[in-house]
Amino acid sequence: MEVSYNFEELKKFIERGEKIHYGESNSFVYYDELLIKFYPEMYQQFKKHKDIDEENIMRIFYDNNKNLTNPFVNFKQLNYLMDKASNITLSKLPQGILYFNKVPVGIIQPYFEKHKWLHYLEDISHKEMYYLTRNILLALRELEENGIYRLGINRNNIVYNGVKPELVDLCGSDLAYGENEELKQSVYCDYLDLLYSLIKRQSFDANLFREFKDILSITNCTYEECENVIKRLEKKI
Repeated sequence: MEVSYNFEELKKFIERGEKIHYGESNSFVYYDELLIKFYPEMYQQFKKHKDIDEENIMRIFYDNNKNLTNPFVNFKQLNYLMDKASNITLSKLPQGILYFNKVPVGIIQPYFEKHKWLHYLEDISHKEMYYLTRNILLALRELEENGIYRLGINRNNIVYNGVKPELVDLCGSDLAYGENEELKQSVYCDYLDLLYSLIKRQSFDANLFREFKDILSITNCTYEECENVIKRLEKKI
């Protein structure tokens, strides 16, 4: 999917759109049924300077992207994700690119309506906590089995609507890709640490907390051992 905007369309999108806070970035904007992850400096300049013109925007983009080994729109990464898209059923990958003056300035992302970030969840039942935890791990496992590794994950990278948790911002510098057994063996520990901290934050039931601690417990940080965590969770649902 490719979308091209002229200067006035781009300005209108950023000025009228709703800013969405995914992770550390403030450059996600939702407008006219599209969620775009913009190059952050470009977004900030549009918001700060109402009289900014087309020439300045192009200069900002080129000055900050020339000679970068990790450009804002990484075509190699996006092509890899698109090649794997048919295998991914538990997560939603980026959907395309936004162009301005034939320059890629934004990544079209899936929009999750009526979802909340994990740290805003309240009144979750015991069974729902098991379900939520298991489904997050299943989604991460599916990505990893296709050579997609979400790094540096935190509560702001997962949203939930009471039916299904969703991983957000599956692109950019926080995503590694390619067949990598070392990553496959190690990143699960970060995910379990995240889930453990979530449960500790949400649960005021000492017995439930001890039970979760036992379920999530691993001796060695290996892919196989984390698979056993999923199996233990499934027995509780």
